[in-house]
Amino acid sequence: MQDSKKAISLCIVLFMMFSLVLFFSHPSASGQAETSIIGYGPVEGDIVMPITSTYANGIVYVLDILGVSQFDASNGTFLQSFPIQSETNTYKNLNLIEMLRMLSTLDSGDAITDPTQTSFLGIDGIVPSMGITKSNECIVAEDWDTLGVYAIDNGERIRSITLPALSKPQEDSACSSLFHVVGDHIHILSLEHVRLHDNPDENYKTRLVWRSMDTSGNEIQRVVLNDTYFDSMFYSPLISSFAVSPDESKFVFCTSSCLFLVDAEGNTLVEYNFEELDEFINVVSFFNNTTLYTSGLNMDAFMSLEGCNLSPLKIQHDEKQTSLQKQDPIILQEAGFLPISLQISDEVVQFITMGMMEDFFQYRTFCIQEDTPLSIGSYPSADGQICGSIACVIDENHWLYETSIGQDYINVFNEQGMFEKRIPIDLGIVSSIMGIISFFPIILDMEIEGDYLYLSNAFVMSTLSIARYSFETEQWELLFADNFMNDSALPFSTSIEVVDETVYALSSNNKEGDYPVVYTIDSWGDLEEELHFIYESSDYDPPETPFWLDFCYDTQEELLYFLDAANKTFLVFDSDMDLMDVIPLQFKPIESKLWGMFSSFTLCEDTFYVTDVMADIVYHFNMQGNMMGMYGKQGTITVGKTKEQYQENPHVFFGAWKVRMAKNHTTKSDPFYVSDFGNFRYHKVFQEMLQQPKPYFPSISILHDKFSVFSKNSFSIPCTVEPKDAGFSYTLSSDAPWITFPKSGGVYPTDPMNYEIDGTQLKCWDINNANIIVSFPDLEIDEKWIEISVNAIGNKIALQIGSSVAILNDTIEIPLDKGSIPTIFEGRTYVAIRFLSEEVFRAEVDWNAEDRSVTFRKDTLTVTLFIGKKTAIVNGKEISIDAPPMIIEGRTLVPLRFISENLGASVEWEAKTQTVTLYYPKAP
Repeated sequence: MQDSKKAISLCIVLFMMFSLVLFFSHPSASGQAETSIIGYGPVEGDIVMPITSTYANGIVYVLDILGVSQFDASNGTFLQSFPIQSETNTYKNLNLIEMLRMLSTLDSGDAITDPTQTSFLGIDGIVPSMGITKSNECIVAEDWDTLGVYAIDNGERIRSITLPALSKPQEDSACSSLFHVVGDHIHILSLEHVRLHDNPDENYKTRLVWRSMDTSGNEIQRVVLNDTYFDSMFYSPLISSFAVSPDESKFVFCTSSCLFLVDAEGNTLVEYNFEELDEFINVVSFFNNTTLYTSGLNMDAFMSLEGCNLSPLKIQHDEKQTSLQKQDPIILQEAGFLPISLQISDEVVQFITMGMMEDFFQYRTFCIQEDTPLSIGSYPSADGQICGSIACVIDENHWLYETSIGQDYINVFNEQGMFEKRIPIDLGIVSSIMGIISFFPIILDMEIEGDYLYLSNAFVMSTLSIARYSFETEQWELLFADNFMNDSALPFSTSIEVVDETVYALSSNNKEGDYPVVYTIDSWGDLEEELHFIYESSDYDPPETPFWLDFCYDTQEELLYFLDAANKTFLVFDSDMDLMDVIPLQFKPIESKLWGMFSSFTLCEDTFYVTDVMADIVYHFNMQGNMMGMYGKQGTITVGKTKEQYQENPHVFFGAWKVRMAKNHTTKSDPFYVSDFGNFRYHKVFQEMLQQPKPYFPSISILHDKFSVFSKNSFSIPCTVEPKDAGFSYTLSSDAPWITFPKSGGVYPTDPMNYEIDGTQLKCWDINNANIIVSFPDLEIDEKWIEISVNAIGNKIALQIGSSVAILNDTIEIPLDKGSIPTIFEGRTYVAIRFLSEEVFRAEVDWNAEDRSVTFRKDTLTVTLFIGKKTAIVNGKEISIDAPPMIIEGRTLVPLRFISENLGASVEWEAKTQTVTLYYPKAP
């Protein structure tokens, strides 16, 4: 029983990892070279890692990692699809190193019982899901706190719904939520995990909050359930499924051990314990108001390797209690091993599962009407299609051998990138228990030596197995398999080398310590040696705990190169395991917490090619660790109607996981190959064409003429780059406080070099000079200085006595109504209050009817005048004036010179044209 639970836990972790890795994406950038594309991904109608599905009006809606696809519910015909927008880049926010560290220790059997440590898997927020409203709107979780509303006919995004703030009583608390749509209501169930610092017998407690909202996000009801305690089984902090009854009178949800049926007031009606039933229910939905459908993993079915089915539960009421009565199951042929989603609408069932043990990542999507299942969509299904490929090898003829995650075959592409054939993987030999029970393969690395193709298989991500395929006999043999049920010294290996039929496997077990450890396996499959490459802290003392993700054995120089992915450093050892060199890679990532996970490398003569899987760049370094160039631009390609569309944008990556070259053919005229994990393809890059991008600035001096000191405006630094579709990283700084940057750095041209000028900090009626310093952390040139000159002006307003037009800054005409036309009275120029306050000073004006006074307020200045009186108050001080304000034809007129000079303006009078000119602020 415990071993079965362990296997189930591993499967759940794998599903979560690979589903979340691809859920959302955003573009960024870098260089260019001559490139060709190998392989292709999904085309319209393919479903890639489906997350959930629902039904409405004869149409099945399926949400997968690419968006929402619609199918005819009667025959499964594809109708249309639309993408989902998101401001959250889930894949790029994952801490891949920490995820791999966790996976490498799963074989120890330690349960993950701390909910506050699961946020790196994307649990801290709302889980991706979808629903169709009664008003025919599609509601989708776009990121962890936002729902997007889409039109189902054309996929147009209508609006967004920001979810109510989720309570976090303490910093080390966590909260996960699910939502369900009924009619035009959105129901959200949030599970809050609160750390118990004062109770050593309990790790944490949980409480549930149920909210219902309308489709505009307005809260209708909120119910906080009584404190609920859950057990500490694996991932028990998660709610796996949540549904609301069609009449909205009750809801149901699942944890890892129980199903709870709750009424609308938050009272628990039924607590349905799985362990008593020897089964695990992880998806549940209301078929109607009186029947639940559930599915999960039945232990008897698991041991006999049967797929999952649907189990109806009838809701029974009597005077004392409510209970659930299990009905006859609905048997589905080849239904799959693990349920992913169950959504029922109008008594039409939408059911998604993962495959059986041998094809676990082959998802199945069903629409079930009147107990008749209809299978919808599949992927990959055609020759040459790639799905999440991370393992590859290049033979001496430059043929590419690659395998996708969980697939039981190897795709072979020739030198021209054309699909040649598939090599079936014999799972009974490569990935099985004693040849009896076959499991899905997780091939992490491949090597070719002589007549053999070698595979490093992470056996259900728990132990290492090494198998090889003979090109001559076309037969498989298992060389080595660690014990699945015991603590493994080799949980899995992301990198292997083969020299003279001896396999060198880099250990991923971080319990080995900070040093790289390599295990050697001879041609008979015997584990020969544990090679511990130990160094002194005085030689290498990195800030982060090392994580050894890739290595290379240079047989000519008899040197071993190890890549510390966490610290972006190479360590070089000789064949006697003595440290020969430490090579820190010299580059400056834009955002150190986001960019820079170096996942693989390859040697080419005296240089390295290194993949940055987070920034989606292949860096080119020399042996001193100095960057010589780079290739790649981060972004996602559009899912095409045909496979040919995958040839477009050959420089764009989303998940540049592994770079490889043909073994023993690593000259500068040879191409390198890069797996594009998220865009479902490979790039073949000819390095002789590789060049560092060059930025060109048409001007190093930019003048902003007549810039108002009352404004804040944004501008872009003009720039071009060669080659035209290349890109480069940059950072921005300035030597003046009045220049700021919305974003201090980025990758051009995806991120324009924008700057803002704050006119309020400029010296008015003067030329203000400053410099913007553009730095290039990844290029040979250090920086570029751009001189910024700003001719700062205020408001220059010309008023002619009797004229109905004022002139602003010599060019802009401002029409004046009759009551605002300037006039002369007893030798003094008067103008209307409104004109002065709105057009000149932008001051606040208050009228006091009781004492017939008008008050101007501008910054720290306050000026009060009284109608008909020659007394004014300026900042609390009473002074005499010779021109009192007056009211003419219902308009309040004030003496222009007095107001202007006391509010910080200067005034010029030209008697010949009877024109008065105001300068605000005061002209020098």
